[in-house]
Amino acid sequence: MMHYIEHEPIWTEWLQHIKGISTILTSNLIKTFGYCENFKYVSSIWRYCGLDPDGAKGRKHGEKIHYNPKAKTLSWKIADSFIKQRTQPYRQIYDTEKQRQLALMEQNAPNAPKNK
Repeated sequence: MMHYIEHEPIWTEWLQHIKGISTILTSNLIKTFGYCENFKYVSSIWRYCGLDPDGAKGRKHGEKIHYNPKAKTLSWKIADSFIKQRTQPYRQIYDTEKQRQLALMEQNAPNAPKNK
């Protein structure tokens, strides 16, 4: 994979310095998104990955999905890597949101997650 990305500006100037992003994740990012030239807005990328409110509902049998399942999986892998590596500021965002959701569960709020 390193041979494939070693001359890519996105790797040499930015991604190689981010803790938690490997050559494999970088290769998949370039393959999936390129340099994001096909996306006009950041929200377009979120929708493509299924990270918009409609994509968060999940798949239903017989309905066509509007997102790329492989891009959604790649997004999850990157987020998981950041959490495991304790990459800032992403780990802090994760910890803050986790505490908020646990508090909602303790209060039995109607919008609380169903499980940890």
